[in-house]
Amino acid sequence: MNKITNTSRNNYLDIVKGVLIICTVVGHCIQCGSGRAFYNDGSFFEDGLFKFIYSFHMPLFMLLCGYFFAFSIERRRWKDVLKSKIKSLLVPILVWSLIPIVLFIRRVLVGTPDDITFKEVASKLFSIVTNNLWFLWAILYNVVIVLFVNRLCRDNLWAYVAIFVAQFFLPDALYLYCYMYPYFVLGYLYNKQFKDSRIVANVLKHKVYWHIVVGVVFFALLCLFERKDYIYTSRFNILNGSTLRQLGIDVFRFIIGLIGSLFVLFTVKYLHGCIDKHR
Repeated sequence: MNKITNTSRNNYLDIVKGVLIICTVVGHCIQCGSGRAFYNDGSFFEDGLFKFIYSFHMPLFMLLCGYFFAFSIERRRWKDVLKSKIKSLLVPILVWSLIPIVLFIRRVLVGTPDDITFKEVASKLFSIVTNNLWFLWAILYNVVIVLFVNRLCRDNLWAYVAIFVAQFFLPDALYLYCYMYPYFVLGYLYNKQFKDSRIVANVLKHKVYWHIVVGVVFFALLCLFERKDYIYTSRFNILNGSTLRQLGIDVFRFIIGLIGSLFVLFTVKYLHGCIDKHR
């Protein structure tokens, strides 16, 4: 196993994170800031810029999360890592869930019909906690899995593959977490095992060529991207409806997410290099 020794601040990855934050804000503005009718009928799913952003932005976020998580495992004991992640992820989730919980309870006490059941209230409260800041839940979910495989299987690649396959059959309540899993693991394994490999070195040596190839493939895939390909519309489980159709959607979604992420990484790397040359 390769030791991770590069602990210096990486301005390039900071810029990538900044780009992703801007993409997230723009995406939510398109979704929620274009009028109630536009939002209610899901017209934002057909918006070209929205498609572009949502084809890659969360996959790339998770690739970065996995990449940086490799440093945490290398530096600290797994118990300390787990405690730290629970504190940094679970606490914000619960704190920020208090606002919608209080608003919901107020509606229940003031304006909800008398025939509402305790089960319905409990289900709604559970939904608020699990759906609020879902991306933090996704990070925690993947952190636990990677810690488990790292601890018990020594980062065995086949263990990660087996978990990936098993997730196609998990309940749809976990669909967002399952969708984020391969990107988190790829980012983690890249940093832990492949970053200094000969293959990566050859790719970086010809990065202009690969940038063009990845860009052409990404925009070709983007032309095929439809409403059904959003994780929010078609979910993940391959046993819901047509198995082959759902599997095709899942595979396409994974591929465009990865290719789109590589395109953004190459693009930011190119622009970052151009700026450095002119300083």
